[in-house]
Amino acid sequence: MALPVEERFINNLTGNGLFAKKDFTVGEVIFEERPLVSCQFAWNEDCGYKSCEYCLRPLESAQENARRLTGLPDLVLPFPEYDAIDKSLQETCDGCGITYCSPSCKDEAFRRYHQTMCHKKGQSHPLAVIRASWKEMHYPPESMNVMILAKLAAMFRQASEEERSALSKMLARFQSGFASANESFIHRMMGQQFQAQLETLRPLFAAAFPEMIFQDWWTRQNFLSLFTVFARNAQGVGVSSFGAWQYALRNSSTFTEDAKTFLDVTYVAINEKTGEEFIDNEGSGLYIMQRACNHSCDPNTEVSFLHNDSTLSLIARHPIKVGEEIFISYLDECTLKHSRHTRRKILRENYLFECQCRLCSQQADQADITSDEDGGEDDDWKSDDPMEEEEA
Repeated sequence: MALPVEERFINNLTGNGLFAKKDFTVGEVIFEERPLVSCQFAWNEDCGYKSCEYCLRPLESAQENARRLTGLPDLVLPFPEYDAIDKSLQETCDGCGITYCSPSCKDEAFRRYHQTMCHKKGQSHPLAVIRASWKEMHYPPESMNVMILAKLAAMFRQASEEERSALSKMLARFQSGFASANESFIHRMMGQQFQAQLETLRPLFAAAFPEMIFQDWWTRQNFLSLFTVFARNAQGVGVSSFGAWQYALRNSSTFTEDAKTFLDVTYVAINEKTGEEFIDNEGSGLYIMQRACNHSCDPNTEVSFLHNDSTLSLIARHPIKVGEEIFISYLDECTLKHSRHTRRKILRENYLFECQCRLCSQQADQADITSDEDGGEDDDWKSDDPMEEEEA
């Protein structure tokens, strides 16, 4: 089936962009794609957020999820028919105990990378050492799990020669050719100690993947370049069985005033116990088509995860005409409401470009100051999570 979008070269400064090959209406799904590779965040996983290791689909039922988030062990969710989690399909790896949402996810993971990744927890396995080292240097809020790079290497190890060639070509589409930009992206992701941390991780990866096919992967510059692929392009993934249940309920004919009251009370309990911002199982992934979307402060599309797994859906926010460029936002919804000066400052610091989108051009006469509502003085303003919406 032909894709309804195409990637085109724009200019040397912007690079490529994604363009519509047909008209789209508001709310229409433009395309859906599975990630090249994805991984749940390490601290998120260790805090009890259970996801399928392959597709990131939640493993808890909506009721189990709500009980954990509220701290109410006897909470009963009405309308169980809106819970899409089928626990009867879940399977566990006999070798390491990791759980998958279905036999097909288990089989696909084993075929692509899990033969390499499989090891029992608690062992001093090279991959366990990498994960533990990463957690010691990268605390929440999380923007990446270094095991996504290990998973990519495992895919390369298990691939045929033809598959390795295809994988290398796909990776090349994510690569940046500018070393200074690479270091800037890694610096903002890992902080002041990023060089020392990379030099801690690099020999650990070399020990875990010592084969000749990786001889170029673990040089300092190439390791930095691989990290930059994820720092620049990784798209955050957020899924929730309770979230999917309540969405289905709200959009059903059975959403009565009593149901609304029940949800309101449940969200109060979640806020008191966990915090509403911590509902989701979180991770990140690399997406081939989505990476070609450029930024706009008034994007005509938005990223969603309609299937409650790592399948990305790009949805039209505004009507889009054939030939029109497709934009996403690298900023979250809250940040998009800030002033032009603040938005451009965040983009300049975190994505290394000066935004010239339609909205910024329209607001060019705004004063170059950061208002109190935007977070205080300009020099002191810091993004809460600059990695939340990553460049594709």
